Amino acid sequence: MKISKFLKIMGSVFLILILSITISILSLNSAFEESRIAMNRQIEAKELGFMLKDSSDYVENQIQGYVQFGEKKYYDNYWKEFNETKTTEVVIKRLKELKIPDELIKIVLDSTSVYEGLVALEEEAMAAVEAGDFEKARRLIFSSEYDAEMEKINTPIFEFIDKMDKSVAQDVEDSRGKLKGLIITITILMVIACGLIVYTFIVLIKRVSKLREVSNRLKELSNSEGDLTTRLNVHSNDEIGEIVTSLNSTLDNLHNMITDINHTSHKVNVSCEEFRKMTDIAKEGNEQIAATMQQMASGSEEQASSASHVAHSSSELNNYIDSLKLDGSELRDSSEEILNITEDGSVQMEKTTEQIVIVNDIIKDATDKIETLGIKSQEISKLIQVINDIAEQTNLLSLNAAIEAARAGESGRGFAVVAEEIRNLSDQVGESVSDITRIVQDIQKETENMTSVLLKGYDEVEEGTNQIKTTGQTFESINEKVVEMVDKIQRIYDGLDEMSKNSSSINDAIDNVAAIIEESTAGTQEVAATVQEQSDTMENISDGANTLFELSNNLDDIVRKFKIK
Repeated sequence: MKISKFLKIMGSVFLILILSITISILSLNSAFEESRIAMNRQIEAKELGFMLKDSSDYVENQIQGYVQFGEKKYYDNYWKEFNETKTTEVVIKRLKELKIPDELIKIVLDSTSVYEGLVALEEEAMAAVEAGDFEKARRLIFSSEYDAEMEKINTPIFEFIDKMDKSVAQDVEDSRGKLKGLIITITILMVIACGLIVYTFIVLIKRVSKLREVSNRLKELSNSEGDLTTRLNVHSNDEIGEIVTSLNSTLDNLHNMITDINHTSHKVNVSCEEFRKMTDIAKEGNEQIAATMQQMASGSEEQASSASHVAHSSSELNNYIDSLKLDGSELRDSSEEILNITEDGSVQMEKTTEQIVIVNDIIKDATDKIETLGIKSQEISKLIQVINDIAEQTNLLSLNAAIEAARAGESGRGFAVVAEEIRNLSDQVGESVSDITRIVQDIQKETENMTSVLLKGYDEVEEGTNQIKTTGQTFESINEKVVEMVDKIQRIYDGLDEMSKNSSSINDAIDNVAAIIEESTAGTQEVAATVQEQSDTMENISDGANTLFELSNNLDDIVRKFKIK
């Protein structure tokens, strides 16, 4: 899998995890808030039940005080409770506002309906007090019948309070299970996220480490003893594997090109050496011809024998010249072949330079992605800080809940247990956040180290790019030398062609000398002039051969910089 595709996949997975963690944290906060609101509602409903019980006890105390002492304040307090305070109506209205289940509200209404029968008994007692019959009034209020009616009123109220206690306990248990499940989910998601981050770094480090081998290989190529025999092993199908494959292909082409140049250069050296020898022989032939021409000019009596000797020497010279011309043609073809090879080499070097630039861009892109990953890890740190703040807020809310439970007394004991459980879960979240913070800090540190390694690799590849450009300039120098060599060889070949024509003229002149002795003086002068011209041409050819030999040696020196065996 390619690095870019791998990073996209891991980035998408990591984004999903972050969204899941964020949603879970928001759900945790929402669940805790809902739990707190629900428990407060249940506690308030329970307090309303006690309020109803207190109202019943208050009415009982007022009626008992009135029948005992006959004081009007007890009478007024009694009717004030029913006509102004209306505790029962207030309690039922508030229970409906709190959305208490109808079956629980029905229990409260049952106690109210029972109370209507008790009111008739209390009114009879108050009428007896007004009539001055306190004994009857007390008998009615302190009778077993009155106590039984009060018991009928209190029983539904106590049943309501008991069911509210059970409801609070059940809500607490449900909330605790839900909160615990959310905390476990958040912890698992964070562990998975950290594992994915570590896995991503391991994969990237393993993939990118191959670039160091590529950089070292480029340095070897740019050295004076570049080894063209070794190849890099390909272990992956990603961008790094493509770079290694391209580099190996370039090395193969470069190896073949240098090998061909080496062989051709060797052939040029051998041809130059033979050419120099033939040139020396031709120069000796020219000297012999010149000496013969001098002898012919000295005496006509020796012209016949000298003409025969000159004809023989001229024939040999002509053969040498033809041989030189043939070698010159081969040398010209070889030089043109070298020129083609060096031009191909220049093209290959340009392709190699382009590949190195691609490597450079890939490393730069990988460095940017690692830096982006470092920024993402910093965002994780911010998210962890948010989680930590939520945990602290949760802890504070649990403390407030515990305070409210303590104020509620015995009825808030179950809520206090829940608050303690929530506080413990909040502490566990805080510890998990500390561990995750430490892991993220280690990841950020590794991110910085990885970025440093990539930047160093980027600098090394950039240095390799500059060095391979220097090698390309060397090939351009080779190409210029080869072009110059081809030009020299062409001149030598043209000189040989001209000399071949002159040699034919010499042969014709010698034949004329042998056939027409009477024109020997004019013929001798013509031959002498031709020989002198040929001698000058041969000197130029000799200089060109020496220059060609030097160029060939220079080409050998350049080729020896590379190891091909």
